[in-house]
Amino acid sequence: MALASVSHAAIYTFQYTARIDSITDGDGRWGEPDVEVASAQIPAGLIVRGDTVTGTFSYDRATVSDNTSSDDFYTSSGYSQRLANAVLTARFTGTGVALSSTPSMYTWVRNAASGSQFGDSFGMYSYEFGPAPSYWREAMSVDFQGTSTDVLDNTALPGAEITGFTNNTFTLDYTRAENGQFAMTRATGRITSVTLISAVPEPSTYAMFAAGLALLAWRRKRA
Repeated sequence: MALASVSHAAIYTFQYTARIDSITDGDGRWGEPDVEVASAQIPAGLIVRGDTVTGTFSYDRATVSDNTSSDDFYTSSGYSQRLANAVLTARFTGTGVALSSTPSMYTWVRNAASGSQFGDSFGMYSYEFGPAPSYWREAMSVDFQGTSTDVLDNTALPGAEITGFTNNTFTLDYTRAENGQFAMTRATGRITSVTLISAVPEPSTYAMFAAGLALLAWRRKRA
C-alpha cells in the first residue's frame, strides 16, 4: 500500500515576467562610464527599454550540489555547468527578440542563517564565451532575493517556495570587442511575477506508481 503512494517530482519548470527598466551601453574606452540608452542592437535583434520579457526556466531538483560552503551568515550551494534539464529562456514581447540558454549553466542557492542580516537567495544564469577565451559574449540570468531567512529551509534547488522571493531581477549582458577594449550592453528589469507551471515526476516515479497500483490490484483480487 505504501508503494502506491510514493510520488517525487524532480524537473520543475517556472514561468516569469519582467519589465526592462534599464539598458546601458559602454563604448569600451578606458574609464568612460556606461551610458543609459533607450534601445540597443544585439545580435538577436533590437531590445527596448520598457519592454516586457516573458520566459521560462527549469531544472532537475534531484541535482546534487558540487560546491557547498558555510559561515555564520548563510550556507551556500553551487550547481555547476551543464546541468541536466536546465533551461532558461527569454522573449522581448515588443520586438520579438527570443533568447535561449547555452549548455553552460550555473545556479546557486543561499540559505541565510536565522537572525542574519542577509535574506535567502537563488540565482540561475547562462553564459556563452566569445571568440577570445578571456571574455564571455552573452550572459543571461534570473536572480531571486529574499528579505528574510524564512523563504528556504535548505540549499536544495527550490520548488514552489520560489514565489516567496520578493526582490527579483532579470539581466541580459552582451559583450563585444570595441576600441581595443571590451564593451558591454546590459539590460536589466524587475521580475514582476514567477509561477510554477509544472513539476514532472522522474521516469522511476511512474514505474514505482505503476508497480504500486499493480500491487494494490493484486491484493484486492486476493481479498
